[in-house]
Amino acid sequence: MLIAAATDPEVGRIFYEKGTGRAVKFLEAYFALVIEAGKIRQADPYIVARHFHALLDAEVLYLGLYNIKSSLDDTYIAEVVDRAVDVFLRAYQAPPLQQ
Repeated sequence: MLIAAATDPEVGRIFYEKGTGRAVKFLEAYFALVIEAGKIRQADPYIVARHFHALLDAEVLYLGLYNIKSSLDDTYIAEVVDRAVDVFLRAYQAPPLQQ
């Protein structure tokens, strides 16, 4: 229903800003601190946050959108998060310190 209602850009913007947009802004602020602390490589926190969010969505978004998987149990959620973090760290882990 939301996607159908979002044909009005204002409706889509409001739902994005109140939901997904808030989550991604939180991730962006978090990753800015993580990058500044040298925990992950230097990158644009805006992009880093969106990459991480996309990795979390990758295994569940379309399954839910098309009602193929209507619920997620704790075990499945933990597995999805573990895989997303693994891929994310492979892309963004900080290089080893030079000695």
